[in-house]
Amino acid sequence: MVAMEDAVTSYESLKNNDKALLLLRGKYVNLKLIQNREANGFVHAIDPEGHSMILQEKHGEDYQMILVPGQAILNISVIDSIPSITPAKKSTPTTTNLELEARKRKLISWFKLNLLPVTEEGNNIVFRSVLILPPYDLRSIYSNNLIVTKQVRDIVEKMPEDFKES
Repeated sequence: MVAMEDAVTSYESLKNNDKALLLLRGKYVNLKLIQNREANGFVHAIDPEGHSMILQEKHGEDYQMILVPGQAILNISVIDSIPSITPAKKSTPTTTNLELEARKRKLISWFKLNLLPVTEEGNNIVFRSVLILPPYDLRSIYSNNLIVTKQVRDIVEKMPEDFKES
């Protein structure tokens, strides 16, 4: 699996493993690319269709987002031993565990009210091929099918602000 320190994994073998791809988010990786190139950085996002990656690369004191096309990635290594580098902090307000749990319950109730079968898998909400991860907002919806992802986002967007879980 990818989580082993400095283990090199073929990116082609990961493309059909959505969970392994999700586990890469926030990890510091080394990407071996075509034409003997490399890219290093923290995985910010992975496109579920084209498997392109957005990396946060360290440039001096700042970070720069770069897009690495999926078809250019040959191998990937998760680098666990990087003590002097930490990913850029997001400027989102902190959410308490109680707020996250309330948001999760509210979203599950909204799906059930709309007669959509959802289950929980750990901290995640699962609806068929769709995973909704904490903090359970529009950017936390993942699927390998962009059309399904958009449809689920539309359902979540239609949930009223004052919706009460039942």
